Amino acid sequence: MRASIKDPSFLGALSFFDAAARTSSFQDAANELNVSPSAVSHRIAALEQALGHKLFRRGTRQVLLTREGSEFASTVRSVMREVHVASERLSTTQVLRVSVGPYISSNWLMSRIGQFEQSNPLSRIDLIHTTGTTPARDTDVAIVWDKMSNRHSYFASLFDIKTVPVASPALGCKKKFWEQNWVPIHYRDRNAWRLWLSKAKGDPEFAEQGEVLDDPNLVVEAAVHGRGIALGFLPFVSEPIENGRLKIINNRPVPAEWTYAIKLADETYDLANSFLQWVIDQAESTAGFNSCNRTQAH
Repeated sequence: MRASIKDPSFLGALSFFDAAARTSSFQDAANELNVSPSAVSHRIAALEQALGHKLFRRGTRQVLLTREGSEFASTVRSVMREVHVASERLSTTQVLRVSVGPYISSNWLMSRIGQFEQSNPLSRIDLIHTTGTTPARDTDVAIVWDKMSNRHSYFASLFDIKTVPVASPALGCKKKFWEQNWVPIHYRDRNAWRLWLSKAKGDPEFAEQGEVLDDPNLVVEAAVHGRGIALGFLPFVSEPIENGRLKIINNRPVPAEWTYAIKLADETYDLANSFLQWVIDQAESTAGFNSCNRTQAH
């Protein structure tokens, strides 16, 4: 045995030493550790040899700590106590696995989730990021981007999302931007632009131009860098508008056909229910909360 934390036998011997130091008995230490008294004696003898000091004075019925042993016992007891507290904390921590899209996570959930963990100190939230309408497997809660027409499948649709055209202020877009030489930037398909133009009585041909991107964060960044005009999802695009990176160029908000909805995998999991209610409360405090679409899923 080497007197080094890199030697597993040294670390194991500390448990034997701690038990013997607390009980002043190799027999009682053996009973506590469910080993034989001779095993305790041999491990402590090896520890003493590795340290180069006698840790106990052996008696017939009792063992007493030497001066060096007493000093060492105080340190070992403190370390053991810290390990015990840390182990208890880990063993009682409830883990909640949440499936969520990267867009709402980075633009809304991520900045808030620490509040929930602080209010629930024995919990940890693991975010599993996935795109599309299908939640990640083996998760407790799912926040998904889905069609408003599917909201009966979820506990609640969280936001009354509206779309508005946004662009870099440097482009100098006019209200009837479709009459200029700018192009739209699309998220996944051209349908959102087609809907917005039909409601705003804009040129439908405008929607047939421009690039289609799969990541809503890239759509926003493309607009910020002057790649064209994007449809911003309110309330999630509010921050780049407020800090001047984007500008609403036609203040005609059109209700989106899609929304973020939340669903539980197991309605009997108390932590999942607490998280669901917390998400709904957070959404209520956000401009654009969809108060009309909370429905119990069956």
